Amino acid sequence: MPMHMITEAVNLGIHAMLVLTANPDRRLSTSNIAERLRVSPSHLAKVMQKLARARLVYSMRGTTGGFLLAHPPDEISIARILDAVDPEVRFDSCMLHLPRCKKGHCPVSDLHDSIHKLVRERFEKLTLMDFSENMDELKMPENG
Repeated sequence: MPMHMITEAVNLGIHAMLVLTANPDRRLSTSNIAERLRVSPSHLAKVMQKLARARLVYSMRGTTGGFLLAHPPDEISIARILDAVDPEVRFDSCMLHLPRCKKGHCPVSDLHDSIHKLVRERFEKLTLMDFSENMDELKMPENG
């Protein structure tokens, strides 16, 4: 069984933030972003609320409302998005999902801890701008 590094919600948050990065100075609604990512608008709305509460995005209501990045993309790390959307995520659950394996009682606990530390360090250094080469497909049409 694969070990999941990030939840679906965190993955959605990262992608939504990349859509905003690819469309600077444009207010995008949840439905705009959901359509671009081909995801559920209701699930995305919950994620966007968490990003707004964490002050990673500005949220404006109304017909001309939408979302904007609250900081330059090179100042928003993947770790900040993860912490905003799912702060309880840890990567140390048993890879075999054995009920007898509890933190500190599993022969591979040290491996889990070292993997978590490596991934966390990478997420702290990785910013939205590190994805800039791959953002063309996330740009919204000029009339959209």
